[in-house]
Amino acid sequence: MADRPQSPVSHRRRVATLAVPALVLLAAAIAQCLFAAGTERARQERLDARAKQLAASLERRVRTYGDVLYSVRGLFRSSEHVTPREFHVALASQRIFTRHPGVQVIGFAEWTPEHEVAPLAERVARETSESGLGYPPFAIAPIISRPVHAPITYLEPVRGNEPAFGLDYMSEPNRRAALERTLATHQPEATAPVRLVQETANQRGFLVMLSVRSTEGAPLGAAYAAFRMGDLVRGTVGLRPGDDFEVYDRGLQAASPLPIGDARLAFDSDGALDAGRTRPPHGRKLVDIDVMGRAWSVYYAPREGLGTGWEATLGWLPLAVGLLLAALCAWLLGASQRTERRAIALAERMTEDLRASKTELARSNAELERFAYVASHDLREPLRTITGFLGLLSRRCRDRLDDTGREFVERAVDGAKQMDTLIADLLEFSRAGRPESEPQAVDVGAAWAVAVRNLVAAIGESGAHVSAGPLPLVLAERGEMVQLLQNLLGNAIKYRKGHAPSIRAEAIRRGDEWEIAVRDDGPGIDPRDHERIFDLMHRLHRRDEIEGTGIGLAVCKKIVERHGGRIWLESAVGEGARFAFTLRAAAPEPAAATPREAVAV
Repeated sequence: MADRPQSPVSHRRRVATLAVPALVLLAAAIAQCLFAAGTERARQERLDARAKQLAASLERRVRTYGDVLYSVRGLFRSSEHVTPREFHVALASQRIFTRHPGVQVIGFAEWTPEHEVAPLAERVARETSESGLGYPPFAIAPIISRPVHAPITYLEPVRGNEPAFGLDYMSEPNRRAALERTLATHQPEATAPVRLVQETANQRGFLVMLSVRSTEGAPLGAAYAAFRMGDLVRGTVGLRPGDDFEVYDRGLQAASPLPIGDARLAFDSDGALDAGRTRPPHGRKLVDIDVMGRAWSVYYAPREGLGTGWEATLGWLPLAVGLLLAALCAWLLGASQRTERRAIALAERMTEDLRASKTELARSNAELERFAYVASHDLREPLRTITGFLGLLSRRCRDRLDDTGREFVERAVDGAKQMDTLIADLLEFSRAGRPESEPQAVDVGAAWAVAVRNLVAAIGESGAHVSAGPLPLVLAERGEMVQLLQNLLGNAIKYRKGHAPSIRAEAIRRGDEWEIAVRDDGPGIDPRDHERIFDLMHRLHRRDEIEGTGIGLAVCKKIVERHGGRIWLESAVGEGARFAFTLRAAAPEPAAATPREAVAV
């Protein structure tokens, strides 16, 4: 028996048996990638927030210590002469070292011209001896002849900081630079990383200085606080075991900060420099802060990821749902092929009655069409089941899920809904086949009226005031013109201020073209974003703030450019927005036109 020729229906069924599951799997893979990208974005946001929190804690603590120096300035400015005993009592009464842990020492470096060094040494030796606070013998170090000295003459506490007593700040470049800056700015100024003279371990430190002047404006010296960098970091930011934390000094904030590769290391938690050199598995973040006039960069890389177990669990859900749907599609389409074969066999057995055979064949084909229609709708039923069970899980197990778990259940529901829409669009696309029409004369006013009718619910909900001036005839495709105006109108309604928006369509003749614009009184858009908002999938707001896909304006741009025009935005923050586009005129400009009155919809 010769092989029966394969019918076009059978061929289409065979193609559909392979194509539809493949498309479903492709959609699932895309959903999987989008979910993974969203999860990675959430992890990166948590990493950024954690790094900024640690850097802010460090900056806040140093600024707090800088504020302490103002009390020392007040002590010296309010007294004709401060003795070591008075210095000790003033700081002890404020409980500075109890309320502000991490400070190694607070002291005062006295501004001393060369000819006053001997009297200063005699006075300091006498007063420290009389104070009974355990000060060591006073001697300015190093002994170098210079016009002005700034030796340390006051210390609190004295014990453990004896090597710093008498140190001349004008003898070391970093300390001298900070001292000269604070005398010029009258603000707290930090030094570059230095090794403290009282440091016994291999640990970097830095100092914060605040100038003190007499009531006549003459320099008296500088109050200062010295810090061990390691003690400051570990006592401030609260690192987790294994976290990598590095602090770099990039120079003065007022100057151009050095690149991170040339910056001076101030602290490193693990002894290995990683900023700009390695890519840790769980991400990294570099945060710049201003510390008393110096630019610091804080590098943070967690030892473990900042994600949760739900992310890994739900991460495979879109792909699992896609595999289930692909298998279901293949089974349904295979059943459709088997039904077709049974119908053809039945028609061949009924050759004795040609009319009955034709009637039976027609009935069988109608059954097949109905089956295909029902099958196409049944493809979406498992997604509804999944959405329903996820909703049931959210309601019944809400108390047992933490905020992150509930968030991921909601994301899974959103993903299932998006896949449901995608399947519906794919099946609808498979039935569509209308050729694109050529541009023809289109009444923009009529297209605007259709767009207003299509959005009447959104207009009513927002209380928008929609109006239009006289609108022309242009060369375009009517359906696309309606879509273009509807997208711009919907965009103006969605991105509005708190009050009811006012939206108006208007047109201006520009030679052989019409410039058509939709203007609103919304919050406006930063000029830096005027070009980017027409990019595909580009959004200025997160999805949880304002819903949308970032496709509407990209579609508008594609429609306008396909008709040979261009589209642009005129706006500024707080001044509303004007979206304008050009299209070729379909007829000469009319001699007179009756403008449409503004009507609140």
